[in-house]
Amino acid sequence: MAILGSYEWGERTDGILSTVDKMRLVAGLVWGQTVTALSLAAKRLGVDRRRMSQLNLDAVIAPDSAATRMADELAGRYYSQPLRLHCLRTYYFGSLWSQYYGLRVDAEVLYVASLLHDLGLSPDFSEQSSCCGFGIVGARKAKQAVAALQWPDERQRAVYEAISYHLNPYLSLAKHEPEAVCLQRAAHLDVVGAGRHLLQTDIIASVHQRYPRDDFREEILATMTGMSHAPSSRATVLGKLGFSKLAASNPLDDPAYSKVNTVKRTCTY
Repeated sequence: MAILGSYEWGERTDGILSTVDKMRLVAGLVWGQTVTALSLAAKRLGVDRRRMSQLNLDAVIAPDSAATRMADELAGRYYSQPLRLHCLRTYYFGSLWSQYYGLRVDAEVLYVASLLHDLGLSPDFSEQSSCCGFGIVGARKAKQAVAALQWPDERQRAVYEAISYHLNPYLSLAKHEPEAVCLQRAAHLDVVGAGRHLLQTDIIASVHQRYPRDDFREEILATMTGMSHAPSSRATVLGKLGFSKLAASNPLDDPAYSKVNTVKRTCTY
């Protein structure tokens, strides 16, 4: 059985969940909540102090290449400003997660996938997303874009799967590629605040100062409640499970996550 969100699964199902897939999605949601509870307990015990202390936003560099310039161009063409800034925050948060977990990521793959992971939510692709999971719509478009730049098959697949997997509630560090894990963690952090306790508040605020959250909550909620998603897609099922309510009350929209404590940390750009 193909892994939920994998290239094989996406191309076979168009992102439409079977009954078994829905059970796997819910199981991932439950396991993700369990892992969050365990990480909160670990933080109270100071277990992750070393990981948090090694985070350095200044070390995160956006790669400059034909592929990343192409991703920037597509993001500017298809996204509203709030969604474009969300995708940029996703790259920076994803890079911070790679530091936190000590993962070696392909920065070019992570950047391209981060910038293009929500293409299926844009008006130009909304018709496709009404009958095919929006994550698969975006994954296919991104894969086609890097294929046109002569990327090898394995890197094309890495971009596709990083985008497709981001709708899974939980990804295992042991079973998934680091780019997919970091993008998924970053997107969920930015949309619902998941995992925020593992990053310093001033680092999150520094990302927000560079790429503000202005109008993002309203924009992302509109894609959840005002857009026609494919029946039985992950977006539809997660919506029924209350994902939009989590987005509406995202703690990252609190002013505390927008003010940098310059006494403790000063970020230069």
